[in-house]
Amino acid sequence: SVLTDDSFLPELPAIAWARSFDKEVADIFAAQAEPRTGIVWSESYSQLGESYRSHKFEYAVYYLTILLSSLQKSGVREFDIFEIGAGYGTNPRIMAL
Repeated sequence: SVLTDDSFLPELPAIAWARSFDKEVADIFAAQAEPRTGIVWSESYSQLGESYRSHKFEYAVYYLTILLSSLQKSGVREFDIFEIGAGYGTNPRIMAL
């Protein structure tokens, strides 16, 4: 969020949880860079040579890993995904990469 400073929040184990559920799927999502839309100060991380990852992005990796891994194990090959109210389309952007 523009109004909060997520850089002082403790690191979340969400990506580690995702990898423990399905490492292959989690690694695909975790390798993506987070879209900076709506996170004004995130560009300062790229100036330091770092890639900013918000808690929202890490949880998106976790939940999308669970979703896609479960669908794959159930034999589902095609589905539609849309996001309502989560902000700036983070989940569909991660899915599109």
